[in-house]
Amino acid sequence: MDSLVTSKIYTMAYFFVFISFFVKANAQDIYKYIDGADVVADDGTYLGKISSNTFDSESIKNEFGKYGNEFNSNSIRNKFGKYGKEFSDLSPFNKFTTTPPRIIKNGEVIGYLTKNKSFENAVDPRKLLKHDLDYNSYSPKSEK
Repeated sequence: MDSLVTSKIYTMAYFFVFISFFVKANAQDIYKYIDGADVVADDGTYLGKISSNTFDSESIKNEFGKYGNEFNSNSIRNKFGKYGKEFSDLSPFNKFTTTPPRIIKNGEVIGYLTKNKSFENAVDPRKLLKHDLDYNSYSPKSEK
């Protein structure tokens, strides 16, 4: 193999390793950033808090709390409620919604809890609920 081709292969390999590390580092930073943020529906209804503490009574990850309970009408875990039903305009699980819940921290919208990939800074609700906040499966889109 000629040295120019070998050099290009090594350069590409280093680039992909660098990008992979960068995305993972950003994912950890994003989840640390949204930890403690509020989730608010487009109609203004408070839907709970994103918290790494699964015992937090307001956490959407606390299955025994008000906002993580699958039976509460204001829970995104309630598959029959307007905030958890797959085809509801207010649900983060509706991949076509134009009105997903907002992620708010310090009074500012910092992202959207939604399966709709067309939103900037979209956080997939299934991945968020399934894993801890420090997992590496989120690839952020650029901010405006």
